Amino acid sequence: MTEDKKQEMSFLDHLEELRRRLIKAVLAVVVGAVVSWFFVDYVIDLLAKFVGQVYFTAPAEAFMVRVKLSAIMGI
Repeated sequence: MTEDKKQEMSFLDHLEELRRRLIKAVLAVVVGAVVSWFFVDYVIDLLAKFVGQVYFTAPAEAFMVRVKLSAIMGI
């Protein structure tokens, strides 16, 4: 940027820029989590090789493990 095009941003302009960047970052993590959802079974199988067999003690635990793992992979 040249010197004549540079302008000082006000505080509200900085907040607007921060909001835009945070929205883009959250969307990127969500897209990454959705894409990794399709590979989460492979990763669980890969991790299970190290511990032997995986047991889920609650009905929703298997689903929550997949959700948490895909969120971590999305990040």
